[in-house]
Amino acid sequence: MIFREYEQDGKKGRAWKLALFLAIVFFTTLIYHLFLSPPSDFPIDSTAVIKNGESSVQIATRFKELKIIRSSATFQFFVIFLRDDRRIVAGDYYFVQPLPVWNVAKRVVSGKFFTDPARVTLPEGLTTEQMVEIFSEKLRDFDRDKFLELVLSEEGRLFPDTYFFWPSAPVTEVFETLQKNYNARVEPLRAEITASGRTENDILIMASIIEREAGSVEEMPIIAGILWKRLEKKMPLQADAAPVTYERLGLPEAPINNPGIVTIQAALRPEESPYFYYLHDKDGNIHYAKTLVKHGANKRKYLK
Repeated sequence: MIFREYEQDGKKGRAWKLALFLAIVFFTTLIYHLFLSPPSDFPIDSTAVIKNGESSVQIATRFKELKIIRSSATFQFFVIFLRDDRRIVAGDYYFVQPLPVWNVAKRVVSGKFFTDPARVTLPEGLTTEQMVEIFSEKLRDFDRDKFLELVLSEEGRLFPDTYFFWPSAPVTEVFETLQKNYNARVEPLRAEITASGRTENDILIMASIIEREAGSVEEMPIIAGILWKRLEKKMPLQADAAPVTYERLGLPEAPINNPGIVTIQAALRPEESPYFYYLHDKDGNIHYAKTLVKHGANKRKYLK
């Protein structure tokens, strides 16, 4: 009788333990499904953007809207647990497959983007419109109209260089980056520009013409010297790169493109020569002339 009671108590104990185990499994599965697991419609093969200065609350709200996480609060908990929201790394995060919330949080606090910034190379002498075409191709969210509005009077000051931007970079960031680079590169020359007696804008205009006129770096200061000398003699520039210089005296009103630092330096430091004219033959070789008569002879000889 006593043995049967122990046997029954043992069965009840095992049943209770089994029920407790099943309950734990059930609630663990429920919690995982409701709060931790990736949503069923997780946006596979997509990119989510975290902007500079955003808090974990803002990011959590947007990530939930994008169906990257199920629970904003759970995401914030893991961000704080793993580090804190002051250390979230801004950038473009590429998601190739669904991730549980703790993996999402781990990625944003460690800056694992799984994508690279776009490399944007802007050669010397591009117009703003040509730059816009490159940015539109490289940056998926590039707003060309807004950019053109921002740079309306900045032709010549959009510094040609190689840049790295996140594909989602706003046009204001693109513009400010180019502008800061221009100022950083030209600032060491500003005292020399002032001493030259010419304005920075005139130097840029001349540099933009030289950028198109010169066939090599070596030619740049010589051509600069010729063109500045023509201006001083009240002669029209007659530079093919700027047709308006055939119509009136003086420089164009604004740069015709965005010159590089070597060309700006050439415009600032022209090389003296006895020449007033030059042309390039069909092979790109330059031929200088002291007089209009000699220049005419060069035209007949090299431009047939």
